[in-house]
Amino acid sequence: MVRLRDRRDAAHHCRVTGSPPRLQFGRVILVPGERVLLKNGEPVALTPKAFDLLAFLAANPGRLLTKREIFEAVWPDTVVEESNLAYHIFAIRKALEDGSATERYIETIPKRGYRFIAPFAQPGHGRVDATDDEQASSVSRGEEYSRTAVRAGSHDSAAAASTRQHFQEPLWGRPAEPMMFSISPDSRHLMVAIQGADGVARLWVRTLSEAEPRPLAGSEGFIMPPAIWSPGSDAVAFANGGPLRRVSLFGGIPQHVCGLSGIAVGGSWNREDVILFGNPAGPLLRCPAGGGTATAVTQTSDPLEIHLMPSFLSDGQHFIYLRIDRAAPERSAVYLSELEGSSPAVEKRLLATGFNAMCVPRSEFGAATIVFLRDGVLLAQRFDEERLELYGEPVRLADTVGSYLDYAFFSASPRMLVYRAPDPRYQLTWFDREGRVMRLVGTPEAVAGLALSPSGSRALVARHVPHNVADQDLWLFDLDRDANPQRLTFAPSLESWPAWLTNDRFAYGASGGERSIYEQTIGGQRRFWFRGGGSSGVTTIADGKVAVFVGMANPTTRADLWVWTAQGPPDGIPLITREGDQAQAQLSPDGRWLAYVSNESGRNEVFVAPFRYHASTGTVSVGESVPVSDGGGFAPRWRGDAQELFYLKIDGSVMALDVSASAPAAPTSARRLFVAPGLFPEWGVTADGSRLLFAVPTGPPPPLQIIQNWQSALPS
Repeated sequence: MVRLRDRRDAAHHCRVTGSPPRLQFGRVILVPGERVLLKNGEPVALTPKAFDLLAFLAANPGRLLTKREIFEAVWPDTVVEESNLAYHIFAIRKALEDGSATERYIETIPKRGYRFIAPFAQPGHGRVDATDDEQASSVSRGEEYSRTAVRAGSHDSAAAASTRQHFQEPLWGRPAEPMMFSISPDSRHLMVAIQGADGVARLWVRTLSEAEPRPLAGSEGFIMPPAIWSPGSDAVAFANGGPLRRVSLFGGIPQHVCGLSGIAVGGSWNREDVILFGNPAGPLLRCPAGGGTATAVTQTSDPLEIHLMPSFLSDGQHFIYLRIDRAAPERSAVYLSELEGSSPAVEKRLLATGFNAMCVPRSEFGAATIVFLRDGVLLAQRFDEERLELYGEPVRLADTVGSYLDYAFFSASPRMLVYRAPDPRYQLTWFDREGRVMRLVGTPEAVAGLALSPSGSRALVARHVPHNVADQDLWLFDLDRDANPQRLTFAPSLESWPAWLTNDRFAYGASGGERSIYEQTIGGQRRFWFRGGGSSGVTTIADGKVAVFVGMANPTTRADLWVWTAQGPPDGIPLITREGDQAQAQLSPDGRWLAYVSNESGRNEVFVAPFRYHASTGTVSVGESVPVSDGGGFAPRWRGDAQELFYLKIDGSVMALDVSASAPAAPTSARRLFVAPGLFPEWGVTADGSRLLFAVPTGPPPPLQIIQNWQSALPS
C-alpha cells in the first residue's frame, strides 16, 4: 500500500525533474537529472530548492506558472510564504545574471506568477561535463557523486583509487557567520555550519552517498567553530558558546564532555579518546572524550598569544597547531608539539603561515602530508612522521582559497579534499523604506561589522584583511560625501562589534587573546572600558554609563546577556539567562526597552523586554520578555524615537513593528517593508526611520569544491 505522502513525493519528483535530459538557453546549460547548471562552461551555484524551481520553470517554457502551481510543484506538503518564492527567484536571477538587455530568463507577471522566456537551443542528450585545469568532471549532487563517495569509503576499486575527480557541492542554506566545514576521516561525511529555514545556525551532516543533508540535533548556536571528528567518523565534538559536547552522527542528545568559558576553535580527536582543541584566549586544551576537566597542553608567553586548530599526527601523541601572536606577527606560524612533556622550549616551528594547517596521516593513498594555506594558495607537502620534518617541495592544490580570520577554508582526509573560494565582498547601500536603492557608498568591502551613527552621517565598518596573519580594524565612512574611509584602530587585536555612544564617540570589542570593550573618539583617543567574560556585541545608553553585551563566562551555559554599569562590578553581571542562546541586544534610544534575539524556541526570534536604569543606585532591572517577531527574526534595530522596531528574517525580509509607550505591538502586526536576500546581519537605520544602510553581497556564496583522490597529484 502506498501512502499519500509517497504519491505526492513521486509527483513532485516528476514535475520538477521531468524536463528533457539536457536544456540549453543562451550560454546556460541545465541538466536536471544530474543537477548540473553551467554558464559559459563554468558551474553555477544554486541551493537545492532554487535548482528545483529553475528546472520546473524551464520545463514549462513560455507558460504562465501561477504561484500556487509553483508551490505545489517545488514545495509539496510545505507551507511557504510568497517572500520565500521571491527570494529564490531573486537568487536564480542573480546567479544567471538575468536582467541585462541580452540575457532574460524569467519574467514576473505581477500578482500572478512567473514565465520562463529564454529561447532554447537544440536539446542535447546525456551528461554534461565541465573541465577544470586537471580535466576533472564538475558535478553537483548527482548519482555519480554518490557512487564515488561510496567508493571513497570502501576502497574497492584500484582505478577509483587513482582517478582524480572534482565535484561541486552547492550550499543548501545561508552560510553561518562564518561558515565552517570539515570532511570526516573516512571521507564519507561532510559537516557544514548552515542557517536553516528557521534562521538558526547549526551543524548539518551531508553523507556523500545520500541525496540530502540533515541537521545535527543540539548543535544550534550563534557562533559555529569547526566540529571535531572522532577517529571512527561516527561522532563529533563541538563547543559553540558553552561546554564542549559530543554527539553521535546518527542521532541522540549531545553529551557534556567538559566545561569551557568560550568556544573551541578547531580540534583533533585521537584513538586514545583524547580531544585536543584550540582556545581563543590562550593555550591548547585537552580533555577525555568520555568526560572530565579541561587542562592546558601548551603554554603562551604573551597575553595576545593564542593557540588554535590542532591536528594529531598518526601516532596520536604528536600534533601540529597554529600559534598566533597578535603583538608579534612574525612569531605566528604552525608549530609541532606533543601531548606528554610539552613546553615551548621543545616545540618546533614547522611552517610560516597565519592560517591553520592539517596533518593527513599516512594511508594507502599516500605518505603523511601537511595541507596549509599561504597567500590564498592551498598547498600540500609530504611529512616524515619518524623524523618529524617536512620533505620535498610544496605542491599547489588550488588557487584563490578563502579564509575568515585565522581559519582557512579547507579540510582534508586521506581520500577527499574540500575547499571553498573567498566569500563575496559587501557593498554598502542606502535603501528607502520601499526597498529602492538610493545610493552606493564606497567600493565593495570585506565587511565584518557595521554601525550607523545617530546622525546618520557616519558609519563604522569592521574590515577584515586576510593577509598571512589575519587583521581586522575599524574604519570610518563619511556618508555625506565621497571620501576615502579613515582607519581608526591600529591595535594588534581584532576589533569588531562597533556601537556609537554619540556622533563622535563609539565603543567596540577587541578579541584575539583578550576579550575587552574599549571606548574611543573618532580623533583616536582610546580608553579601556571593561572586560567581560567572553564579551561581544555591546549596546549602550546614558552616555555610556550602562552597557548590555553577550557573555559566555559560565562554562555550563551558552550565550547570555550581561549588563555593565559604571557603579557595578567591573566585569558586569548576568542580566537575561534563558534556555539556548541570547544575543544581538539593542537598547532603545530612550532606555525603556531592550530588544534581543533568542533561539530558545528552536528558531531565532526577536524578543523585547522593559528595561530600566536606576541612576541613583547604578542598578538595572528588566521586565518580562515577550516575542515580537512572527515566524523567525534577527538583527533588531530601533528608530530614533523608540516607537518603531525593525528586524530581519532569514528570507531577506525587512520587517517593521510599532512600539507604544506601554508595550510593543503583537508579532502578527509586523509589516514587511521589502525583501533583499543575503544582507549582512549588522546594519543601521536613520533616526527618522526613512533610510536603511545595509551591506549587500556582490555575489552568491561560493559552493564547496571537493576533490576525490587529491593525493594522486603529490609525489609518493
